[in-house]
Amino acid sequence: MKKKRTLTVVAVLLAVLMLGVGYAMISEISLTITDTSSAIASPDDSQFEVKFTEAVKTSAPAYATVSQTIDASDPTKGTISISGLKAKGDTVVVTYTILNNSADLAANLVTAVNNDAEGYDKTNFRVTSVLGAGKIEHSATTTLAITVELLTTPISGDLTTKIPVSVTATATTPAA
Repeated sequence: MKKKRTLTVVAVLLAVLMLGVGYAMISEISLTITDTSSAIASPDDSQFEVKFTEAVKTSAPAYATVSQTIDASDPTKGTISISGLKAKGDTVVVTYTILNNSADLAANLVTAVNNDAEGYDKTNFRVTSVLGAGKIEHSATTTLAITVELLTTPISGDLTTKIPVSVTATATTPAA
């Protein structure tokens, strides 16, 4: 009888053990994450606008003819046309106003005066530029002064030149 009882206890223990292992195999749940959440902010060029807003002749001899324009289709470009300068050292200064029209982005500025452009006479004219600020906050302005100096006195006929001017802006984080 003792043997039968031991056998019964072992059989019951073995049955309970098998039930536990079987249940564990059936109830195993695998957790698999197939996607992660993320937030992406993409640049939108329409939120960043820097342009010339005004071009003013700030100094020139009375006898010089000066026109300064801003390109209507691309207000980051302008042109200065000069004729009628008479003597070496005659100087014209044109000042462009640059506006950062962005709602909340600052702008790093780089300006260019194209000394290799068609129509620019670098033998007879020297062009220099001075940018008021290299970085402007949103809704702020700065100036770009272009100075054109006649390097030689004309011997016969007028010397004329066209000077392309442009501003390149890169969006940056505004000041805190």
